[in-house]
Amino acid sequence: MVDSEQVAKGRTATLQDTLAYQPGVFVQSTGGNDAAKISIRGSGANTSPGYFREGIKFLFDGLPITGPGGTPYEFLNGSGVNYTEILRGANAFQYGALSLGGAINFVNQTGYTAPGLRVRAETGSYGYNKQSLSVGGVEGAFDYYLNADNYRSDGYRDYSLSKSQGVVANFGYRFSPQLETRVMLRYRDEFHNDPSATTLDAVKHHSDRASATAESSGAGSRRPGSVWLGSKTTYTFEDDATLSVGFVYYQYAHNNSPNSPSNPSYWDWHDLSAVINYDRRDTLFGHESRSSLAFTSTEHLKGQVDSTFANKQTRKFVDYSSSFDHVFSVGNDLELVDGLWLTSGVSAINVRRHADVKEALVANTTTYPSDVTYDNWSLAPRVGVRYEFNPQLQVFANVSRSVDPPASWEYSGSGPTTPYVRPLVEQKANTVEVGIKGSSGIFDGSLALYRSWVKNELLNVQIIPATSTAAAVTGAFNATPTIHQGIEAGLNTRLWENTSGEKNHPAPGVHL
Repeated sequence: MVDSEQVAKGRTATLQDTLAYQPGVFVQSTGGNDAAKISIRGSGANTSPGYFREGIKFLFDGLPITGPGGTPYEFLNGSGVNYTEILRGANAFQYGALSLGGAINFVNQTGYTAPGLRVRAETGSYGYNKQSLSVGGVEGAFDYYLNADNYRSDGYRDYSLSKSQGVVANFGYRFSPQLETRVMLRYRDEFHNDPSATTLDAVKHHSDRASATAESSGAGSRRPGSVWLGSKTTYTFEDDATLSVGFVYYQYAHNNSPNSPSNPSYWDWHDLSAVINYDRRDTLFGHESRSSLAFTSTEHLKGQVDSTFANKQTRKFVDYSSSFDHVFSVGNDLELVDGLWLTSGVSAINVRRHADVKEALVANTTTYPSDVTYDNWSLAPRVGVRYEFNPQLQVFANVSRSVDPPASWEYSGSGPTTPYVRPLVEQKANTVEVGIKGSSGIFDGSLALYRSWVKNELLNVQIIPATSTAAAVTGAFNATPTIHQGIEAGLNTRLWENTSGEKNHPAPGVHL
């Protein structure tokens, strides 16, 4: 868990700053903007920074940002976030996440966690500026939080300008000690250029230059106003069981390479999600038992990509509407003996992908249809044990299966050379994980070892190389069996703290 107050002691430009010291989490912004490369345990290796994020499920307060097309990255900036949960692999089971990389859950500020008026300003090298203003409070049973921010960075490399503005709102109401509801709104407007991939020679001799094709091909993106609107209501029963119901509507138009002289593309997505969770605690054979039932649904109400010439004449128009992911999960955490817990669960996922190439200048001469629907069910079981020597020290081991469905747009990319639908299937992996985590005095840390046997890994393949005026054309394909394995190790220690005042203010610490 990453406390935003700790992150705020330094720069808070992008998600890279939030996740900088998390073991096994790779996040790198290529141009100082929100279009960062994000991967956990090698997940999402097939997507470049300028596209929707894949391989990790992202959420706000347990409500999805991720849909059948992936995750719109303009929301991944940490504005108005109280703390961030990183759940690797099967540890993300509680949120209906089946991806190899797990889930990242942003828990929003409320009137309870961020009362009063707060003003913050940052500035730095390469034209970096960020300002934010927030206000929050509690009025009886009602609480509120509002945040507005403005961001700009010229970037270290040429052609790296990034600028954005956003608003976060969070309103809650407690009808009774048992019933409360919350409405959350996020709005983001963003523009950024993209200096694109570079070469080893360029890194050595002129690392500040953009790639040879970046500016001439108009690489970059415009997000003219993305909206995420969510609602969550929770009821607590007399036996402390809880039922929560949430709904999310989000729309995001992405204008990719709008200044391209050859092939700009215009993406328009409207998604709807529903989440139902039921959790309860019981006593079984004299020991505690925690059970959960969950259903998550995300669906494209509207999804389409219009790839055009510079004059906006259509090269290729694809409709992805009615694609969805439905996940049913049941899980249990049972204390076998004092300190020893058995965790088990299974998820069933129904993946539906629909792609209809309604218009294309290049005739479809392949054996694949231009209108296809892929519909499939998969099971993802998990089982694990953990032993708690004391509240500060535990060891754990688990075996799980992950299921990563292809993004809807990968069935027929926006490039003009692929007007047909490729028969993509889900990426599936079996993962074994063992580890230890704990804290003692001024130290806390963790160590985990994992190995994943992956089938049909989704990888990006270059179809046509980049030219002096156009970026490379790529497409997603299923690979032959692959293996992901690694060691995730982290250690935090407090070097010094002030004990002379009424309040202790610990230093940020050293992260190894």
